[in-house]
Amino acid sequence: MTEPPVRYLPGRPAVGLAATTVVTAGLVALLALGATLLSVRDLDPLGLLAVAVLGGSAQTARRAWVRLRTARRVRDQVPARLLRQRWHGDPTAAGADEYRALRPIGMARSDVVRRTEDLLRPLTDIPSVRIFRGVQVGGATRPAGAGDGAGRPRILAAFAVTAGRLVLVVEPVAWPPGRYLMDATGQLRCDGRFIGQSAGPLVSGVAALRDRLPRTHRVRALVVVHPIADGAVSLPVPTKEVAWTLARDLPTTMRTELARHPRTVSRHTVATLAVDG
Repeated sequence: MTEPPVRYLPGRPAVGLAATTVVTAGLVALLALGATLLSVRDLDPLGLLAVAVLGGSAQTARRAWVRLRTARRVRDQVPARLLRQRWHGDPTAAGADEYRALRPIGMARSDVVRRTEDLLRPLTDIPSVRIFRGVQVGGATRPAGAGDGAGRPRILAAFAVTAGRLVLVVEPVAWPPGRYLMDATGQLRCDGRFIGQSAGPLVSGVAALRDRLPRTHRVRALVVVHPIADGAVSLPVPTKEVAWTLARDLPTTMRTELARHPRTVSRHTVATLAVDG
């Protein structure tokens, strides 16, 4: 039995609807403009209605035109080959041991990234899942003194896992047991002591990614904690931008979210994460 095909959004129906809306709203605006000009000397109720229709239809046409241009640009920018590709990006970039606000303790970053990738790999049995390594977002750059990499886009996170209009930015760390808290500035404490790490840049990266994607898309970060020793690990309270999970719970946590969008792939997401990254 053949599985239903994956849909790539925006597709031709969305482009056609936007084009139809542009034409229809434009015609309504022209008619309203004509009615307004005829009643400009004496704005009776019919003339006031024409003014209101003119303003609303012109705004509708403008928004539809922006959507139409964006949809066409994204369709041209992302070829079918890229849409069908399940894995994107360079594994070396994902595991690069550069300066990071969130980082492993007592374990090499490359090992933490490799272990996390092994946990993510089975998720590709969901047809819509796409995994991006070494996620970058324009505007965030490496600090001065970073050698040849100074001024270039900084790696926001090791991975982004997407399905439909959902984007989960995944950053792995390795921490010892303890009770972890995040304060209002994003700084992290273990058993009351500041550990020299912060989720602030990750929160800022999520906000930047949200700004680059349509409002219909949902973006959230997920910090994956690999314990480096036996003992209880209490994770920070999740926020609208960042959630936390132990490595052993990652497959179940992510599958629950991703399985809600099993058959759609967003061209906007692929264009932003694959082309820019």
